[in-house]
Amino acid sequence: FSPGAQEFLFGNLEMFKTGLDRLIGLPALDMEEAMKGEHSSLKRFITSNYGINTFPKQEFDLVDKAQIVDYLFAQGRRVCNVDDLLLHPKSKKAGLSRAEVVALVLYTGPMFQLYNEEMRLTLFPLAKQALSGNQVELSGMK
Repeated sequence: FSPGAQEFLFGNLEMFKTGLDRLIGLPALDMEEAMKGEHSSLKRFITSNYGINTFPKQEFDLVDKAQIVDYLFAQGRRVCNVDDLLLHPKSKKAGLSRAEVVALVLYTGPMFQLYNEEMRLTLFPLAKQALSGNQVELSGMK
């Protein structure tokens, strides 16, 4: 290691030998279907930035099916069509799959809050104490 480098340890040698699939499961072959399953929750949450009241299934359906409904306009939201974004030159240059574009659009909407909370709670267990009452568990993300 170079001087001043930090070493991060997550678990022990036995945990390493069991592999990631023991911790997070095997990867899904159909990424979009797996994402749909992970966003099946009907439990509402309100975003901390714009006060958007929504739930994971609704957000996934809006993005995946390019559905625009009245409440979006009332809240000043615009959801980009995933298939149109796939045709964008930058998407083509990056070689993005449809599932990757769906994930990007979801993250730039209200779902950012649940994703960030999940990452913080998983990576930093002490953060659980700091977060207050607006936690929704994504089904399948454990």
